[in-house]
Amino acid sequence: MKLRLTNPHASVIQYMLCIGIVPACTSVPLRDIVPPSNTVALLIKDYCPSAKNIFVDIFTSNLSAIWHEPGYENDTDRDGLSDKIELEENVIRDFNISATASDTNNDGYSDFVVVKGGYRAFAQSTFPTCVLPNQDTDRDGVSDCTERFIRIDPEYPDSDYDNIIDLLELRMGTNPLDQNDAFQDMDDDGATNYDEIRNNTPLDVSNDDYINTYSYQYTIETVADKTYGACYNIRIQNIPLVDVTNGNLIRVFVLEKDAKERMHAHSVTLVVSASIDLNLTFIAHGVRDQVIDGKLLAYELEL
Repeated sequence: MKLRLTNPHASVIQYMLCIGIVPACTSVPLRDIVPPSNTVALLIKDYCPSAKNIFVDIFTSNLSAIWHEPGYENDTDRDGLSDKIELEENVIRDFNISATASDTNNDGYSDFVVVKGGYRAFAQSTFPTCVLPNQDTDRDGVSDCTERFIRIDPEYPDSDYDNIIDLLELRMGTNPLDQNDAFQDMDDDGATNYDEIRNNTPLDVSNDDYINTYSYQYTIETVADKTYGACYNIRIQNIPLVDVTNGNLIRVFVLEKDAKERMHAHSVTLVVSASIDLNLTFIAHGVRDQVIDGKLLAYELEL
């Protein structure tokens, strides 16, 4: 993949693209892919964009599940690194990270950034001081400190204006500073990187009917025309679950565009146990940056 990186920390992002969970520089055999054994769905009722904003698109991710050949692996601390990787002795030794804390040394920079950027333990003390480690101004799932450190925009959730949320570009292996890579086809399967990220299919393995059976499925229905635009019911199906002790953290982002063409993000976050009954559809009302415990959320059985 050709990268067009012009900022001082371009090498950090390039390094992040070429190693790890979804390596942009390699491919893996199709036959080894193992689908999740359990899935759920989420129905968002009556989502209305903020006043005068236009709905652009929706993205979903189970932040507790990492696709890594030959299948889904647990990510207990939801940092974008699988438990398998974070439990390797050499990784623990070199990077001083763990599988149970997303920011092991509490410096405001996630273990994902540390490992993907190649910052070994001795180098982490040189990071800029992060005063507000939990601040995420643009609501894209990436902290302001991290975004400033790797030189992506902390004010807007889609730094390169390719209509993909920055968090998922980093996790899936595209470049949040390259608008063109959204329309590339990294694995030559006819699906653009944009579609692969939206549908949660691997960017480096060609899709066939087997993989597509386990991609996210979206149904978007216009339910009302308000003063400044439409409202929607949105159903997302085939969201994978993995067996993690702290529950699957499923996050749904909606991207909106304002009158000045600036992007904005809102989300619904759902925590679901892997032990729930099959074929459940959880129901949320609107997208208001709410965090919901699946045990307390209304649901319906899919028939």
